[in-house]
Formats: sequence, structure tokens, C-alpha cells
Amino acid sequence: MASTGSTILPQNMPPEPLDPTLIYRFLRLLHLTKAAIINHRRADAAAGYLPRSVNNFLSNALGKGLQTISYLWNTLGPSVPALDGALRASKEEIALLHTYGWDQGLSYRDFYSPYTVCPDRACPRFGQPLAVPLKYKATLFTLREGALPVFCNSLICQGCSTRYYHSYKVQKKAEIPTRVYYDNAAAPEVFQVTMHHFMESALLELFVNQMVFMWRVFGLKLCSDTDERDPNDFSTWTPSGWPSTLRLSPELVSDGFFLYSLLLHHAEKGTSLTLPEYISGSDELGTTQRARLDIALAARNAATAGTGQEHWGHACTICCKSFENLEGNMVKMHAAVSDGTALRRFCCAVPNCRNPLSSQRQHWCPEHMDTLVDLCVINGCTSRREPSHQTCGATAHRAAEDAHSARQQAFFQLSAQAKAVEKGEYYYNKGDADTPKTEGHQVKGQFTRNRTHNEQIIIRPCGIIVSRETFYHSESLPAVREFVKRTFPTLDLMPEYFFYDNNCNLRAYLEGAGDLDGHWQYTATPVDVFHHANKHKVTDVYCQRHCNPAAFPELTDTQGNWIFNTSIAEQTNVWLGKFKAVVRDMEAVHYDFFLDEMIKRKNRHTLAGLLQKGVHSWSVL
Repeated sequence: MASTGSTILPQNMPPEPLDPTLIYRFLRLLHLTKAAIINHRRADAAAGYLPRSVNNFLSNALGKGLQTISYLWNTLGPSVPALDGALRASKEEIALLHTYGWDQGLSYRDFYSPYTVCPDRACPRFGQPLAVPLKYKATLFTLREGALPVFCNSLICQGCSTRYYHSYKVQKKAEIPTRVYYDNAAAPEVFQVTMHHFMESALLELFVNQMVFMWRVFGLKLCSDTDERDPNDFSTWTPSGWPSTLRLSPELVSDGFFLYSLLLHHAEKGTSLTLPEYISGSDELGTTQRARLDIALAARNAATAGTGQEHWGHACTICCKSFENLEGNMVKMHAAVSDGTALRRFCCAVPNCRNPLSSQRQHWCPEHMDTLVDLCVINGCTSRREPSHQTCGATAHRAAEDAHSARQQAFFQLSAQAKAVEKGEYYYNKGDADTPKTEGHQVKGQFTRNRTHNEQIIIRPCGIIVSRETFYHSESLPAVREFVKRTFPTLDLMPEYFFYDNNCNLRAYLEGAGDLDGHWQYTATPVDVFHHANKHKVTDVYCQRHCNPAAFPELTDTQGNWIFNTSIAEQTNVWLGKFKAVVRDMEAVHYDFFLDEMIKRKNRHTLAGLLQKGVHSWSVL
């Protein structure tokens, strides 16, 4: 007996003549609705039934009666499973799906659960059909076909209460309800960014490559281009009242980038991305996808810090040389270079505090907020601020506040912005304490939000970035020392040569700390060639004796050329500094993840270029 949602296949002759064009169009539309047919077949033991929704769609789209459609299905239906591979629909076919499919719950490229029976062997209903189908409207953003309205379908197991969506499953009966993305050998071709938005991996790859090499702000240019659509663009056919937007916003691209990068990371590691379904203190409706992602992003950030970069252990014939010492022994020369760039993000105004801000609008982290929010912002003042002011009633402090307000509107700030644009840079105030002169001395106060001091990198002379770290208050010698130790945690991992523009002061500091007999005992500390020639005094005896690169004859070849590119860090920081406009307002967890991901991708590009040139590479581990 037929189910109410299906049509029985008649076995009679065709009710009307069938021309090849009709058969061809039928097969193509059948292919485009293949997912709906197969999903129906798996759920219904009577595999000979055509879903009513597909039956009605084909009848309306082809302008043929149900008897003709039934005959075509009866004759050609068994070939549906053999219709392998993706079929790129024509605009006419997409128009047919949009015109005649929406009323039937069908659209071009709809999404279904990959499971129709419970795959969990621990479930008492393992292998039993999933039930309670849930269908809702969503949007798919594609690389070649624009934004498409789609239907998303999911099923639930009534034994373990796990609901299976297209990209992930939600385990609500777990001790901590979780969202687990399916295992993939690579990132899926399409993935679900938010509940109502899907993206193609190819589209995200385009955006990411633009960010790595063109410093585009999350594809904003492409997002704005949607205002100039082709009149035949598929997204213009969307029915009125479609609940999910077909405009690709910067926020969606941002969320897509973070999720896509995490999925790639887990695919490479052979693990599954698992996110909390609910964040503590919120329910399902109050939990955003970004809040879920932040937990996974923070974990990846922690794993990447120090020794976690993919090519941290890189060595090659460009950055690792050998020479014969005075004893006649061959000695390894693995070099590293460090430098900082003025790339900054908002942070707590308390010096060297690493706690994240609860909001980008705050001046202090939650730990320091309660004690400082009501105090005068002048450094060292413990008086309470007056209403509608940032300072107390002291004359000098109020004058400093007035001077700060005037400076915010001053012409010199506009001039600084114009000069920055001419240089191709992004201008912003770092957020350092303002220092207006008052009564013959400087009164310093934290009137604006604070930013970190700089980003510091350690890079091999071949161009592979080994590590990155945020310096909060200054590029201090203790900070550089600890950064190096986190990057090279054991004596045998330390480079034989560490190039840094302030190595003369760093070496003196290390000598005073006893590190030259410990962690740094086998590491020479020459200043990079450019800075030593242009920034260091000839009269500085200590620098000339210990840090002049010319004092290390093994650093030049027989023609007198330097064997290492010691300017590589500054050259790379030009690339890194171009991200100022991209990261300037990012929260700490997004900022760190973004920069680490850009470095990871640039390293892969750099390594591919080295190998193409015939450079031999290996790992020090």
C-alpha cells in the first residue's frame, strides 16, 4: 500500500509521445533532486516510490501530467543511484527549481543528514531509522553561483536523542551537550557556518588567499559587490520573506573563516571538531556560533604558542649551514632572526596585564575593572573621578583632560591620518597615556583604550616564521629573553646564531642574568647587518666585540658575501604590518588565531617556493 507521500509506479505504455529533449531534461532535473530521492528511499523500505514533492515538481517544471512523470520514473528511476558526480545546473534549471520547487520544499542544492539510521553502536536503537525530520530555510554562499536559498533537513535518533544535521551532530543527552562535526579527510566541500548559513570551502579559500597575499578585510570588497548583481543572478529570484539573508556580510565571512580554519586543522590532525552546544549561563537561543567557536579558537591558540607552529622545527640549506672550525670539526650553523612590528590590539590598561577584555569598549579587564573604573585616570592618582569626567577635581588633572579633548579634534591628528594613507598604512592612536604639559611638567593619564605594544616574530633566514608573540607594554629585554626560551625551550634546540637589532643590550642583560653560561651558552648574538651598520656606534666597544657580525668570519663565504639574510625579519614584518586594518578591532582570541593562521599559510607558500628552487629541507625534531 502506498504511503501518503508517494506515488505508485505504473507499468503501462507512455501516455504520450516522448521526445529525446524531454527525456534529457527529465534526467537532469532528476539528478538535481537526487538527494531528496535517495533520502526518501533510505527512509522508506518501498524503494519504488517517488517522493510526492519531487513528483509534483517534475510535473510542473516539465509541463507534463503525473502519469507521464510516473512512466518516466518507472523507466528511468533505477538509474538514479548511478547519477554520480556533481551536476552544475543551468540558470534555467535553477529557475525551475526556484519557481516550482519551493512550494514542495525543494530547492537547488538542498542539504540532508548523511545518516538515515543511527550510526552510534552504543545506542540501543543502533541501525534503526532516524525520525522526526526537521526542515528549515537557509542560505548557501557559493563561489560561482552566488547566494542560493536552500532547505536544510535533519533527523533525530529517538534512542540517544542525537540530531544529525548536514555538517554535524548535536548530542543533547551527553553530560555536556555538544556539537560534533563529522570526520573528514579534508575540509568538507560545503559546511554550515551558522544555523541558517552555509558556505562552500572554495569560497572561503578565495577569501583566505586574498587575506594572506592581498590583505583584504575579510572579503569586504566582494561583499559590497553584491549591490551590482547581474540581473540574472540566482539570488534575485529569492521569494519574498525568505528568513535568512542572501547578503554576505563581513561578520559571516569572519565566522566562516574561523570555522573553516578549525575544520581544516582537525582534518589534518585526524580529529573531530567538538564545540559546546550551550555556553554556561545561556540556553540554545542565547548561544551564538561565535561564542562556541571562541573556546576552540583559544585552545588552538594555546597549542600554537611557542613551539606550536606547523613548521617550527624547519631547517633547510638556506637557514642551516656548516663550517669547519679551528679544530677541523664540521659545526652546524642554524640561524634565527627576531624583530618587532607595530601591530596592536586592545588590551587592559594595567601594564603587562594579559587578561582579555570582556568587551572591546572597556579600558580594563574584569580583574582590574572594579578597582579602577571609578578612579581618576591620571597615573598615580587614587582620587575618584567626578561625574561626567575622567579625572578628579585637581586643577592639573582637569587641565590634562581638557587638553586631551582638544587634541582629539586637532588638525594634527587629521594630518597624521593623511600621511599614513600616503604610506599605505592604517593610522590609529596606540592608546598610550596622553602627556599634555601642565604647569611646567607633564601629567600622564590613560584617557583612551590601551593597545598592546607590538608583535614579535622569530624567523629563519629562509623566510619560515618559527614563532610569534604579543608584547604588551614594551619590547623589553626580559620579554625577548622569555620569548626566545618559549620558542626554543631546550639547549639543543637553541639556534647557533640569533640575530636581533638590540643584541648588544640583550647580551649584556643575559650576561648579568647568568644565561650566557646556561641556555644561551652555544648561541652567538650578532646584530643583523643593516642595524649594526646604521644604528650602532663604532665607539661602543662591547657591541663591536660581541655583536659585530664581521667578528664572525664563518658568516661570510669565500667571496665575502653574507651567508644568511639577516634582514628577513624586517622584510617579513612589512607583510605582517599590512594586516593593521584587518586586526585593529579584533578581540584577543580572534586576533591571535588570525595571525597564526596567516603565518601558517604563508609558511606553506614559502616552503613550496623553496622546494621548487631545489632547496633541501628537513625537521630538527
